[in-house]
Amino acid sequence: MDGLLAWLLYNACQTVDPKNTTFVMVSLALWLLFTKAVKLLPHFYRYPTDVRFIPVAIIFGYLHGFIKIHALFTLNVTTWGGRDTGQTEEKVPFLQGSSFEAMGRAGRLGQV
Repeated sequence: MDGLLAWLLYNACQTVDPKNTTFVMVSLALWLLFTKAVKLLPHFYRYPTDVRFIPVAIIFGYLHGFIKIHALFTLNVTTWGGRDTGQTEEKVPFLQGSSFEAMGRAGRLGQV
């Protein structure tokens, strides 16, 4: 999301003096760095030696964002994962056979 924001801001500054564009982009980078680190300030106040982990926390935030996006697009993929039952798995939609499906067919929960 931050990359998209930077790209949009850069394209919006195409008609501006290049010196001003550089200032705007550096300001955006500093703002993004500040907003990524500000939530950790109480921790760094209590444990000042952990300040060296700020880059790790920022990188983790981005990687965790990619994991959340991947999870969003794979919500409908459900399997046992690590359990080898020796049977071929049947792909079943997420809510098939649940009380939600029964509610859709019967109109009320509990009537199938």
